[in-house]
Amino acid sequence: MKWNQLTAVAMAAVYSFGLYANTPENVAEVKKFAAEKGVKISVGNESEANRSDKKYMMTLDRGVILDYGATSVKAGYYLGQNRVVTLSISQLEDPDDYYDQYEGTAISGGIRLFTGNSFYMDSNLFYLDSEYRDGYNNFFNSSEAIEVTQFKKLGAQIGIGNQWQWENFTFGVTWIGAGVQIADLGSSGPDLDEVDRTYFTGLNLQLGVSF
Repeated sequence: MKWNQLTAVAMAAVYSFGLYANTPENVAEVKKFAAEKGVKISVGNESEANRSDKKYMMTLDRGVILDYGATSVKAGYYLGQNRVVTLSISQLEDPDDYYDQYEGTAISGGIRLFTGNSFYMDSNLFYLDSEYRDGYNNFFNSSEAIEVTQFKKLGAQIGIGNQWQWENFTFGVTWIGAGVQIADLGSSGPDLDEVDRTYFTGLNLQLGVSF
């Protein structure tokens, strides 16, 4: 890539991330400069514009959810350009501990509110059904002397991130989030002192389509 082409890409990044006045005149100027240098770029509020005709969203997510590594499937329904009703189901696990085991399923639903081109805030309610096995030996696959504690909890969580939208392809990251338990719905077992009432969510990657 030649120097002028690199300059065009750098200018596009400056405008897209809001480091310079993102006016229609400035965006048009950058696009014109890039076209003259033979570079195809996305500048300005193109993610926001690309959401304007979308009704549905489907993503596969991977990251930290409610303190544990999780894989999720999320569905969304657009209420206009900057609001999405979301519903997701997540499989949580802690595979790295050899002497106990944690796994569970979380179902959450809420609203994703975009406040600009790609930045969003999530607010959700979640139901968590999980199981903690104390004494489980993952290395030898031993099930001797296992004490099982079941957790069933209702909670709320918030998070912030960015989601970029192309024609149909979408990619996003929830950078950080926090949750809190609202109610216990019937947890039982010997290790109830292990129960968490606050939760961390972070670096949750999302890859999918909108249409």
